[in-house]
Amino acid sequence: MQYIILPHVTTTSHNHERNQLKEKVVDLRDHLVDSEGKALGFEDTLQEEQRQKATLEAEVEKLRAKQVASIAEVEKLRDERRALTSDVQWLLA
Repeated sequence: MQYIILPHVTTTSHNHERNQLKEKVVDLRDHLVDSEGKALGFEDTLQEEQRQKATLEAEVEKLRAKQVASIAEVEKLRDERRALTSDVQWLLA
């Protein structure tokens, strides 16, 4: 009688373990699908942020160029002012 019971117990235990493994596989596949979806979302976000960064960097370069041009204009106006001040002083002398 033990000989008949042991295979049944072993088979039942094996089936139970197999079912648990199948459930784990399903859970892991679900997690994988979720993770892949999140990864794609992160990649899209990263690309958008890289585009925004490039746009901001280009804007910074434009502003720096304007700053350099403004500084040059200020120096030019200062030189003109000095020249005019000198002319006025010569005329008043």
